[in-house]
Amino acid sequence: MSAAPACPCVLFDRSIPELGVDAVTGDDRDAAITATRYMVDQGHRQLAYVSAMDDEDGGLIDTGRISNSAVRERVEGFVSVLKEAGLPNPLCSVRFGATDQQQTDAVLRRLLSEASPPTALLASDSLVGLRIFRSLQSLGLSIPSDVSMISFLDADWTSVTVPPITVIDQRVYDMGKLAGERLVARIERTPLAVERLRVGTSLVVRGSVAAPGR
Repeated sequence: MSAAPACPCVLFDRSIPELGVDAVTGDDRDAAITATRYMVDQGHRQLAYVSAMDDEDGGLIDTGRISNSAVRERVEGFVSVLKEAGLPNPLCSVRFGATDQQQTDAVLRRLLSEASPPTALLASDSLVGLRIFRSLQSLGLSIPSDVSMISFLDADWTSVTVPPITVIDQRVYDMGKLAGERLVARIERTPLAVERLRVGTSLVVRGSVAAPGR
């Protein structure tokens, strides 16, 4: 492990253990498990996780290769539920490359043209969620009648769409408050062990998930 930096530092929404500094994050793995399990419990067996991370040639073969801790843990949670449900090849359900609207449109077109297209999508963050929402609209697909979706982060737009979007509330205010308090403690040289502090999340159920083929 590297020596802690001389300047007080607290990471927000990311964890890099090698730096030897505090980190305040959401419980990303548990959040993805909760959201994915909710969709599986609604009857979905064809699901996809969509992220803006750079696309990997040949597809994702090892979650350990994902450097971003939040994305890695969300993917791990998503994949664990698919395995738990006995669904085949769960890593094939993870799609990267939704970096802008055009690329998200392309990702969705590829997904929906597959022999067994997804009936439910989990967006890695609210920007990806908004792009997915627009892509589905442009394709003439109805949410949730044709495709269900859940997005990370309770962004303002998610509650005013038709339908309103089911989201994972990451409690970013609480995360920011905790990170600020931790940074002040470091500035004041309060003796504390280096920690990763996780803030719990909750699923806010709205109108974007229904049983497939409803």
